[in-house]
Amino acid sequence: MDSPKSLQENTACLNSYTITKLAANVHLLEPLHKHTYNNDKHIYNNEKHTKDSTHPDLVILCTWMSAAPRHIKKYILGHQTLHPNSTILIITTSVFDILLVPLALQRKRLGSCLSYIETSASAKVVLHLFSGGGAHTASLLAEEYSTTYGVPLPLHTMILDSSPGTNAYAPAFTACISALPTSPLLRIFLTPLIHCLVGVAWVLEHKFGVQSVVTKANARLNDGKLVQKGKKRLYVYSEADGMVLWRGVEVHANEAEEKGWRVQRMRVRDAGHVAIMGVDPVAYWGAVGEACG
Repeated sequence: MDSPKSLQENTACLNSYTITKLAANVHLLEPLHKHTYNNDKHIYNNEKHTKDSTHPDLVILCTWMSAAPRHIKKYILGHQTLHPNSTILIITTSVFDILLVPLALQRKRLGSCLSYIETSASAKVVLHLFSGGGAHTASLLAEEYSTTYGVPLPLHTMILDSSPGTNAYAPAFTACISALPTSPLLRIFLTPLIHCLVGVAWVLEHKFGVQSVVTKANARLNDGKLVQKGKKRLYVYSEADGMVLWRGVEVHANEAEEKGWRVQRMRVRDAGHVAIMGVDPVAYWGAVGEACG
C-alpha cells in the first residue's frame, strides 16, 4: 500500500464497511450492519445478523505484489456483491516484502489477524489469493495459524487466481519487475538488483537444492498440516499468462487433487496476468460464487 490511509481513500465508496488497520499491510473490512467481534472467544456476536450458510463468514484477500488499491477495490466489490454480509480481510504485499523483509517480521504482521479467523468447525472462511505474492502471503498465514493454534487453517474454499508460480527465471524476473515502483530512476537502479536476486534463487534451487520462496510457498499450500484437506479449491489461470505458467498451475492443482482437495479449474486462453476477471467478469464471479457456495 502507498500509505496507511491509501486503502481508506481508495475505498471511500464502500460506505457499508468499517475499515480497521491491523498491521502495515493488513486491513479488516466489516459490514456496518454486522455485529462486533469478540476477540477473546473467537466468535462473532450479532443481534441483527443471522449466519447464512450459503455465504462465507470471512473472505481473506491475499493480493499480488504491489497491487494498487484501485485494483484491489474491484475484488472487494465483487465479493461484496456475492455476499454482502461477509467480513473481508485484506493482506497486501510488495516485492520488497518478499525479497528483503525478514520472515519473522512478515509472520508478526500476519499474527495481527489470526484471531479474526474463526476456529470452530462451523466457520466458513474463503481465501482468495492472487499470483506468486498472494501465494507467498497465504502460505505464511497458514503456517502461522497452524503454529499458533495447532490445527490447519480451516478454509471452506481456496481460490487461486493466476497462481501459484514456479521458480522459472524469466517469469519470476518479469513478475518482480512489474511490481516495482514506476519511477524510471528507481527501476534503473533496482532492475540489476532484481536480476541478481532472482538469478541467485534460481541457481541455489536448481544447482544446490535450496528451495526458493516460490517453491516453499507452493509446498505449504498443498500441505495438509497447514491447510485443511478435503475442502474446495478453484484454480483460475490463463494460457497467455507470461508471469505464471499455466502448466505449472495445473501441476499444483493435480497434486492438490491427489492429496484430497476438491479441485475445480477455470482455464482461459487469452487473458494476461491477474486479468481474467477484467476479461470476463461474469464467468469469473460465477465461478467464484459457485466455489464459495
